Amino acid sequence: MNSRVRETDRVAILVAVYNGEKYLDQLINSLLKQDHGNIEIHIRDNCSTDSTPALLQKWQKRFPLKIRLHQSEENVGVIGNFGALLENSNAPYIAFCDCDDFWLPNKISKTLAKMRELEKKYGAHTPLLVHTDLIVADENLKLIDPSFWQFSYLNTHDRCQKLPCLLVQNQVTGCTMLINRALKEVAVPIPLDCVMHDWWIALVAACFGAIDNIPQSTLLYRQHSSNDTGAKPYGIRSYLKHHRKRRKVMKERKTEQVRLLIERYGTQLSGQKRVLLEAYLGMQKASIPRKLGYMFRYGFFKSGLLRNFILDH
Repeated sequence: MNSRVRETDRVAILVAVYNGEKYLDQLINSLLKQDHGNIEIHIRDNCSTDSTPALLQKWQKRFPLKIRLHQSEENVGVIGNFGALLENSNAPYIAFCDCDDFWLPNKISKTLAKMRELEKKYGAHTPLLVHTDLIVADENLKLIDPSFWQFSYLNTHDRCQKLPCLLVQNQVTGCTMLINRALKEVAVPIPLDCVMHDWWIALVAACFGAIDNIPQSTLLYRQHSSNDTGAKPYGIRSYLKHHRKRRKVMKERKTEQVRLLIERYGTQLSGQKRVLLEAYLGMQKASIPRKLGYMFRYGFFKSGLLRNFILDH
């Protein structure tokens, strides 16, 4: 394979790690078994206090051409960790990986094929994002649900990948994402005050490019007590248990995230996109009747009747 083909085919897998000793070997094995061979695995340890650093050194010595290690001098959190990895990447395509994931062998090849379709449609210089479904599994990788989208009642049709819906609810799971260099260039640096790195990247893609999905699972999404986020079932019980207590904090963080988008990209946004962002901020101060008006006028809808009924947009 000539060097030009290899460069245009290269995928960087960014792995943010903190105290990942329990699942790290399984994860790296699954990455090395990808059927797309032209990958480089960039792992950044966020000042782990367990045996993670030693495990990473062992793997890097075994696969020095595939695995590249990056050390953080201080714990910068998951957003800062992924942000640093992303800023330092120069690959044409970039995937994101959590340290407890388990990837299926065709994850990169499948998302890259979809990315090529988008590039033919929109052009390689357009910021593009591809994401997929996930298999929900327990800590031992035993099946909980074959579809995270169904488990969490997420609508992934075209409307829910547009800016109005993404402003109120993230439909993109970071560990399934593949983005192109054009999206990377416009999305960095990722602000530490955004809700999460994947949500920020998805919003930037919706503002300046395009998003598409593959309705198939490409990895096992491991659920355990140490998950930073994780899969939650859809329904009133789940809401009462997990969501009600953090509504106010999440609303404030989402509002700040939109302010950050306007602050950074205000002059670059199309008139329509700027109006949507300003309308979202206006909705946060509105009474319930006016909030409903904003929702129907601008399309600020979440997935599922319950989420919309709660009105925590």
